Amino acid sequence: MFAHPAVSPQIEPSSIPSYFIHGYVPTPNTFYHGIRQLEPATLMTVDSDGNIAKQSYWTLQYPTRRDARRSVDTREVRNQVRALTKEAVRKRLVSDVPLGAFLSGGIDSSIVVGLMTELTDSPVKTFSIGFEGDPRYDETAYAKLVAKRFGADHTEFRVKPNAIDLVEKLIWHHDGPFGDSSAVPTFIVSQLTREHVTVVLTGDGGDELFAGYSRFYAGLLAERIPRVVGTMLNQVATSFGAVPSGRDWRARAQRFTRAMNLPLYERMTRWRSLFYDDLELLLSPALLSELPAIDRLRYIDAERRQMEPLSTLGKLLHANYKTYLLDDLLVKTDRCTMANSLEARSPFLDTALVEYAATIPDALKLRRGRTKIILRD
Repeated sequence: MFAHPAVSPQIEPSSIPSYFIHGYVPTPNTFYHGIRQLEPATLMTVDSDGNIAKQSYWTLQYPTRRDARRSVDTREVRNQVRALTKEAVRKRLVSDVPLGAFLSGGIDSSIVVGLMTELTDSPVKTFSIGFEGDPRYDETAYAKLVAKRFGADHTEFRVKPNAIDLVEKLIWHHDGPFGDSSAVPTFIVSQLTREHVTVVLTGDGGDELFAGYSRFYAGLLAERIPRVVGTMLNQVATSFGAVPSGRDWRARAQRFTRAMNLPLYERMTRWRSLFYDDLELLLSPALLSELPAIDRLRYIDAERRQMEPLSTLGKLLHANYKTYLLDDLLVKTDRCTMANSLEARSPFLDTALVEYAATIPDALKLRRGRTKIILRD
């Protein structure tokens, strides 16, 4: 668009706070003034007078609180999930070019590789990446185990992380800053994988469909803890003093307790945001003066009415699907793979599977801290 002389690339000031809150600018907004994104599953028509009309042609329906607690035949649900997932994989194996799979060793990518093995006659080509010097983020050991289990033709890439060299390239491909640090390994593994295959299947979507993130459990747990207990826990966690953010248990404890007494959507936004509390400190007085009051929850306002009848887990899943999945995960995978002429296909995001997964009762997704129950069993 910027190549056209009629389009002037000007930053949209109101999008800057959104970026620092989420790490991306939520749809339909963008970083650029006068440029908006069309929402997913939406048809837009423009008539000869320039009048614009938009119409949604598909939306995901989650069950009400009552239906989310209903009893079902677990074996029947498990069999249906397996059948739909297998069919989703089968459809995505149709290719005239070399095909493989990203394999992290996690449940989702392992399921995809396992089903690919069932559906093909030759060993599945799998690819994983490990970074030297930081074993905390290295999942290659699990990927090796899964690859061996399914007899895959496995390729492991080991690289020295140097994100600085990729910053400018990632910004260009994402049309602006992108705050998900996993874009770095995704770009690198895509670049290296393209030397071997043209299409890859991924495990993207499994966590979103079946409540795989720890923040979903944290959200349910916070709902059950009395406010007075939450206040006491916050005081204890604060006594640790300042701790580095990341995977340290003290950092997680502080993050959990500081937000646990907040309303649901504010709590979840705060848990995911790196700069929720410090937003005004990051922005210049000049920028703040030209912006209206910053509404950290504006991104979810349009969905509140639709989410009201849902269970707590249903609300969390719906909000995540409407925001993080669409504006972060899928954007990251699409931009990083296509930047390297690699096509990514995600069986867990098959329409039939997505629609069925949404109807599954909460207890078969998340219970007593155990996530993705129906996939694990």
